[in-house]
Amino acid sequence: MKKGQMLIITAVVILVSLGAVFMWSEGGITKEVTIGQTHAAITDAFSLGQTINNYLGDSAEISKCNAINEIIDNTNYMIGEETYDTKEDYFEAMFLYNFYIYMADFPKIKKTSLEDEYSLYNNLFFDIQFDYNNEGILEEIKGAPGWIEYEDKAFVDYLEIASEEGFVYKIKPIFSIDMNLDFEEVISPPECNTLIEESVPDEEVTDEENIAETAETTTT
Repeated sequence: MKKGQMLIITAVVILVSLGAVFMWSEGGITKEVTIGQTHAAITDAFSLGQTINNYLGDSAEISKCNAINEIIDNTNYMIGEETYDTKEDYFEAMFLYNFYIYMADFPKIKKTSLEDEYSLYNNLFFDIQFDYNNEGILEEIKGAPGWIEYEDKAFVDYLEIASEEGFVYKIKPIFSIDMNLDFEEVISPPECNTLIEESVPDEEVTDEENIAETAETTTT
C-alpha cells in the first residue's frame, strides 16, 4: 500500500470517529449508567440488618431497666390480670412484656418484608433465656431467634431481607445483657439512669431513604 493511500484511509477513520463523538455530544445518544448496583444492594441490606440488631439490643436494655423499676416501685406483682408469686417470675414476665412491645413498635420500612404494621414482631420469633447462678442472682439475659417446628421439621428462625435487585440477606439478631441482679435487694444499675423509661431507641428507620445509599447514577 502506498503512503498516500494510507494517509487517506487514516483521515477517513479519524473523520468517522469525530462524527461519532459529535453525535454523542449533541444528544444523539443518551445512556444511563448505574455504578455499583450490586454493592449498593448488599450495603442496603447489611445496613438494615445492623439497624435491627441495634434496635433489639437497645430495646432489651430498656426493657431490663423498666422491669427493675417495676419491682422497686410495686409490691403487687401483676401484669393485666396475671399475678406473679416471686420477684424473679415478675421480672422475667415484665422484661418480655416490654421487649415485645418495643419489637412490635419497630417502624415500617417500604419495599421490604417489613413494610406492614408489626412486621418485625410477626416475622421474627425469639427465644429469651435468663441465666442465674447458684445463689439465685441473675447474671445474664440472652436472646436469639428460636427453633421453629414446621411440617415435622425443626429449624432456626431468621429474618430475610430482599433488595429490589434480588439480593437476599438473612438476619439472625442476637443480644446479650450482663446482669448482677440480686432479687433479695433490687437496686437499679447506673446505666438505667441514662435511659428514658418507656422510650423507643434512637436507631429507627422510617423508609428506604434512611438506609445507606451507595449506587451512583450518571446520565450522559
